[in-house]
Amino acid sequence: MTDVVERTRRLLLDELRPIFAGAREWDLTDFPHHFNCGDSAIWLGCLAIADELGITVRSTTSSRTYRRDKLTSNGPIVLNGGGNLGGLYPVHDDLRVRILTDFPDRQVVQMPQSIEVTDTRILDRLKRAIVSHPDFTLLVRDHRSLAIAQREFECRTVLVPDAAFALGRLDRRPPIEDVVLQARRDGEAAAERDPGRPTVDWNTARILSLRNLGRSAVTVADALPSPALSAAVANGFARQNLQWGIQTLSRGRVLVTDRLHGHVIATLCGIEHIVVNDRHGKVRALWEAWTSDAPMATYVPTWRDAEAALDDLVNGRHVS
Repeated sequence: MTDVVERTRRLLLDELRPIFAGAREWDLTDFPHHFNCGDSAIWLGCLAIADELGITVRSTTSSRTYRRDKLTSNGPIVLNGGGNLGGLYPVHDDLRVRILTDFPDRQVVQMPQSIEVTDTRILDRLKRAIVSHPDFTLLVRDHRSLAIAQREFECRTVLVPDAAFALGRLDRRPPIEDVVLQARRDGEAAAERDPGRPTVDWNTARILSLRNLGRSAVTVADALPSPALSAAVANGFARQNLQWGIQTLSRGRVLVTDRLHGHVIATLCGIEHIVVNDRHGKVRALWEAWTSDAPMATYVPTWRDAEAALDDLVNGRHVS
């Protein structure tokens, strides 16, 4: 039987082929200029999708560096996926509105998103921009987001897996300890989130670190006149960031994480892990849609449940 990683990758690509039929070029937008390794995985997944479909990524831009004249391909404008549609992170919704307004005559595709409506004013702006655009496709990565999209937006909406699954199998690093706990430290963390043990996360980096140097290089490259150099530096940072994330998650023989892409990357790497739901429920929604049969993963609703599941797992595996 095809494993969950390859099955989900094939499903993603099969759903995207008709959406991008005939496309030879993309403008890929909303580069994640930050340390969230999951967003880097999504970006690299989009590049893998383009490569699989025989599409050249003609330009890349972020929400900070977007200018209308940078998007020059003879093909769709593609917005990076993630969990930032609906007001949770307004800068990304602002970029969507700008692109839909600036390019009424071009196909625009939003790569797979989770939708969380936290600001009705932002939602209303987005709804007006979408209804005014004749060729916008919204891809969502769970059934809950699909229901919201079908209720709120007048556009083509398709349920597909998260773009990071396009990366396929990834190589994990050798474990160096028994258990690693990755716990969110931001507004998406569950209200009850004291795992009772030391935790790690990936949203920050030391000033004197290769990750910080890589992100600084992206800033410098953005200011240079060479789009190819800017894209190469940005993509290099994304690869570096993903590898740092893999290294972090691989440290333990068993991982416990409440990050959606902690779960996704661990699944791609074959890391045995427990995934804990987040404040908004997007982890559970993705689990129910695509990964509930992943053999190396166990879902639990709270950190308290995670502690009990971890004890069972560790005892069952005789981890000392």
